[in-house]
Amino acid sequence: MIGKLDYQVIEKFKEFQHKMGKYLDLDIASIKFSNLSVDSIFDIVRRGASPRPIKQYQVDKDYSGVKYNWLKIGDVTKTNIYLKKTNEYINEDGKNNSVLGKKGDFLITNSMTVGVPIILDIETCFHDGFLYLGFNDNVQEKYYNLYLFYFFTSYRQTLISKSKDGIVKNLNTDIIKTVSIPIPQDYNENYKSIDIQKAMVEFLEYNFNNLDQIKSNIDKRYNIVTKIKKSLIPSTFKRTAIKNTFKKYAKENNINFEITDIEFNSVSFDKFFENVPISKKIQNKEFKQNGIYPIISQSESFINGYYDNNNGVIKASIEPVIIFGDHTTVLKYVDFDFLVGADGTKVLKCKTSIFPKYAYYQSFYKVKAQGYQRHFQYFKEKEFLIPESLAKLSSIDIQKILANFIDYIDKEIDEKYFKKYNRFYEVLELLRETYLKRTFSKIVWS
Repeated sequence: MIGKLDYQVIEKFKEFQHKMGKYLDLDIASIKFSNLSVDSIFDIVRRGASPRPIKQYQVDKDYSGVKYNWLKIGDVTKTNIYLKKTNEYINEDGKNNSVLGKKGDFLITNSMTVGVPIILDIETCFHDGFLYLGFNDNVQEKYYNLYLFYFFTSYRQTLISKSKDGIVKNLNTDIIKTVSIPIPQDYNENYKSIDIQKAMVEFLEYNFNNLDQIKSNIDKRYNIVTKIKKSLIPSTFKRTAIKNTFKKYAKENNINFEITDIEFNSVSFDKFFENVPISKKIQNKEFKQNGIYPIISQSESFINGYYDNNNGVIKASIEPVIIFGDHTTVLKYVDFDFLVGADGTKVLKCKTSIFPKYAYYQSFYKVKAQGYQRHFQYFKEKEFLIPESLAKLSSIDIQKILANFIDYIDKEIDEKYFKKYNRFYEVLELLRETYLKRTFSKIVWS
């Protein structure tokens, strides 16, 4: 079938020509596209094999002359698309019987991260988990692999929708054979098909670079706000830095003191917290996607899984607790019943004179993560601040006010800045996808 570019892409391409002063004699609106099947361009191989590491066999056999790059499915992520590994692998018999991907050819992930295209920049052995698309004989010079890379990137969601349901999705050769690739036809002697493919890649990358510049500007502002948010908690306890902000908050909430009126006493860990004994820790293999009790561990994600048995449950709905990650230094405030997962999860209960949410904020920035080691020993060495009572307010009353103040400002920063910036990032990603889809998937076929 013959088709043409989407009209909006044509207008954007003309804008690109004008601003860059390139391809001015190429009438992009006149370019026609042929619909080619994947197997008319590539030989498709279902899977790789598993070569063994050279080091296992170098002791009594010399295989040093046989060296190959090696790639496994776990190396691939959504953003890690140009891969170059340095490990050297070989089969035990001294031969490489796995499929050897050649430079310039493609791998398409067919499990876990389905449909991610990878251009091989070096000869590569690869594990099961990929479809290998090797150029047919004598056709590689007709196709620009970056053009094909962007096409497969644009087509990824369609491939996912066609693959099997389940946690690990599979993409088979029958599915990939149904894919049609729009290839521009020759325009004239100056613009053969591959020249137009290269021009279209430049057009896409020009626009992607513009989006990246916008993202960079947003990143700078995002980082500034992040620093402001990080300084919020220590500033509250330094008081002078947060004086005017608290004054406004106090007026709105009928609070009859200024933050500089508060005096703090410094106390040790043992006068602030006590350890909660953990009778049962749920192992990772026991985690469920749904269940009665959430599982909390020391990882960044707040809830890590679920479990149905109440043996070992922590009743935080009655008395909120603080989670400290021994290895990660991650802090969590938990006010619902839960079970503990993984070693290194410390559960801390506040002393009766300490308000739990106040204790949570007091615990921030006490310990800086120093690689994979145990940090709780350092946390226990820190001093904690307890406000002295004022004329009509007890210490715990003041703790509640300070905790509520930090909650309020924290939420205001999220609403005013972070939600806006996150929306900007979503829009940029949508624009990137739109360029790809309108250039490839949304071609108006006659």
